[in-house]
Amino acid sequence: MTQNPVGRPEIDKFRGAIQGDFDHGVFLTTAKFTKDAEAASVKKGAISILLLDGDAIAETMVKFGIGVSRRPVQLLDIDPEFFKFEVSGELI
Repeated sequence: MTQNPVGRPEIDKFRGAIQGDFDHGVFLTTAKFTKDAEAASVKKGAISILLLDGDAIAETMVKFGIGVSRRPVQLLDIDPEFFKFEVSGELI
């Protein structure tokens, strides 16, 4: 994952690039968004921008089954009772 978070300047540039052509925008990144970027995405009087970071993208993919498949997983536990035995009358 990218270490540099997406900040407000990138959101402002994106909004400027799509202003007049679209009513809403979607900004995807594998990085995170800064708090300023999140606040700028819902700026009053401007077109809204949906922010999706790596975690949100993965959650959406799993939730809606996009590009993922489910398969059962078998989990095994050790049965401690099986390994208990008696030596010289003492339970070990």
